[in-house]
Amino acid sequence: MNEPEFKRNRAALVRLSRASVRLIVLLVALLPVATDLNRFNFLSSLQIRRDLGSGETSVPIEEIYFGHVTDGDAEVVRHALRIIEQHYVQREKLNLVKMLSSAVRAVARDHGGDFEVGFVRRRVHGSLRLPAHRSVRLCSDSATSGVHFCDEEQVVSQPDDLDDLLGWDVILRAGLRVFGANLSGESSLRVLDLIGRFVVPEYARYRRVEVSAVVHSFINGLLDQLDPHSSYMTQDEYRELRSGTRGNFGGVGLVVDEMQELPVVREVVPNSPAQMAGVRPGDVLLKVGQSLSAFYSLDSVVRSIRELSSDAATPIWFFRPVSRRVYRAYLAREEIPTRSAELRNVAGRPDVLHIRVTGFSNHTAEEVFALYEQAQLAVRGRLKLFVLDLRGNPGGLLDQAIQLSDLFIRQGQIVSTRSRFEEQVEVATRGSKIDLPVVVLMNSSSASASEIVAGALKDHG
Repeated sequence: MNEPEFKRNRAALVRLSRASVRLIVLLVALLPVATDLNRFNFLSSLQIRRDLGSGETSVPIEEIYFGHVTDGDAEVVRHALRIIEQHYVQREKLNLVKMLSSAVRAVARDHGGDFEVGFVRRRVHGSLRLPAHRSVRLCSDSATSGVHFCDEEQVVSQPDDLDDLLGWDVILRAGLRVFGANLSGESSLRVLDLIGRFVVPEYARYRRVEVSAVVHSFINGLLDQLDPHSSYMTQDEYRELRSGTRGNFGGVGLVVDEMQELPVVREVVPNSPAQMAGVRPGDVLLKVGQSLSAFYSLDSVVRSIRELSSDAATPIWFFRPVSRRVYRAYLAREEIPTRSAELRNVAGRPDVLHIRVTGFSNHTAEEVFALYEQAQLAVRGRLKLFVLDLRGNPGGLLDQAIQLSDLFIRQGQIVSTRSRFEEQVEVATRGSKIDLPVVVLMNSSSASASEIVAGALKDHG
């Protein structure tokens, strides 16, 4: 190959390379537009975004219906709704509009917005079912840099009569996609099931987050509308709850909170590895093993602590603000026994027994009775008053609340639980009793099982 030919080939190669680079840059620039809309047609998405530049655009309504292919990761929605259907007592609270609106707000709050629900009268779209070719207009919102259903579309936040949905359709906006479902002739929970198992996963993919995380928000949003005591837990959350009621837990004994973006030790569990190593409340976590802790999210810090080995001690660095020194402690996970009842001294009154119950775990009633016997023995049977301190007690196991109440009540009903199908009544037994006048201390943080004990003792005054 002579030199002129070589130069011509090199120039052609350079031109080709530049064209290729331009094409790659163009594709990279357009990629977010395509992936934001997931399975939305690529050219259609470009058209929608171009139209939005003028203030509004028309988007086709994608109809969802029973028999539609749904997402396997969202099957838990069906199970949760089935439990609600079978066991929830206050049937009047099972309202589709309120539950769905609450769920959509929860999802939008937890995952960055761009999720909207509305209701339209059937006459607006004019057919028994929402046809796939129908569309709805979206308007840009300069205040939030987002979009919303245009006002003239007659989309309302809720129908006039929340109990009569005949003649209404529901539409949901996930980004620039709009989904519609017919409400007539279907039960509320079936419609929620369809939305939770099809629309919610589509929104998760649009926001590029785990489907399970969005489903978690959706279910808890449904439950928020029912009552403040119902919630949906992940496996990890449930495992954490159970560990708090077993009477022992595996860990190093650190309760960590966040203060000015720093993980700070709020509490050190007695008789734990952390207490034995000299860790104190107020110390700042700097490093757990090889993982830095300062200025990282609290969740990641707690996760790194939970992942500590039980076979070998791991170095953890702390900063103590009082002495302004950095120190290192070696900690390994252990089974730490916890006590839910503790004895308090009443100055100058040895005949008054003051027991504080911090929670209701597996052995709470046994612990209280053991402390009573111990105190009675110490004063040779001269106790005159029992102070049961339930202040700050958030509750716990129902059976322990019943057993603790049973220690003071000689006969009659303690508590009853009622479901849709049966009522179960718990009554006092003939076991060992605490035969003393009782004063119960409560405050605004006393809840659940604490309220059951206080109510039972008051009833038997």
